[in-house]
Amino acid sequence: NGTASISVDLPSRNAFAISPRAGYILAISPMIAFWLRGGITYFTDSVEETDQGPPAATVTTSANGFALDLEPQLVILPVPHFGLTVGVAGDIGLGGNWKSETKSGGSVVTTELTSKVTNVSVTFGLLGHI
Repeated sequence: NGTASISVDLPSRNAFAISPRAGYILAISPMIAFWLRGGITYFTDSVEETDQGPPAATVTTSANGFALDLEPQLVILPVPHFGLTVGVAGDIGLGGNWKSETKSGGSVVTTELTSKVTNVSVTFGLLGHI
């Protein structure tokens, strides 16, 4: 006649990224320009999850890294002060770290790896300027 209940906490997550950019617009004609821009990215992410078990365990996973960003854009200005952009974006991984730590009872198991995260994409956008 007994009832059983299971209590589960959702994982806790914290993330942060910063990606400053600098660029230069090179006008080819009144309707066409190249927007050369680039910068760096730093990111960090961590997740903590507790499993009530048995045996009870807490798993903490974290990742961080740096990347060089290159984002050349073609700008098409069909009318004054309004444009369309198309280009590529390359986030070139320079270095990073991935770590997993499992605490269960009195033991701790840690796995740590170096990593580089690289992303490449095609971008489209709208542009308004004064």
